[in-house]
Amino acid sequence: MRRAFPIATKVVEDTMHPRTTSTLVAVLMLSLTLPGPAEAGQQRRPLATSGTCSEITVYFTFGQDRLDQSAMETIDAQFNALAGGPIHVEVVGHIDMAEAAAGDPSLADRRVAAVQAAFQRWSARAAFTFQMSSEDASNPAVPTGPRIREPLNRRAEIRACRV
Repeated sequence: MRRAFPIATKVVEDTMHPRTTSTLVAVLMLSLTLPGPAEAGQQRRPLATSGTCSEITVYFTFGQDRLDQSAMETIDAQFNALAGGPIHVEVVGHIDMAEAAAGDPSLADRRVAAVQAAFQRWSARAAFTFQMSSEDASNPAVPTGPRIREPLNRRAEIRACRV
């Protein structure tokens, strides 16, 4: 299943021709791909990279999609380690069993969007491509029973590579 959300709009003036001025409106879309039943067991295709990749995990407060200061610093450090060229970022958002029981199916999507927005702060210094997905509570870092709060399961896994 694929969902797209507009996240930024930029107006650009074209002044190349002295007698005319045209305006271009560019809309940056965040595209989330959620695995469907047929895709759930498929492996990710390898990413063509320059060999410089970084994998991190950031954690969230129960029921929240906001990145705390520690998570922002972790993402900033990951960006700084990869700066110097285009960067491909893969993000997978997760929820824990208690959040799943609370019935907020878009929480993992919003966590992914928060990570993407954190990287976009650096868009003046690097070009980014994003592959975003989210999962329900069926892929926990720490297996738990139903309705159990587990901080390590409330996460976004981030793999970023210089391409």
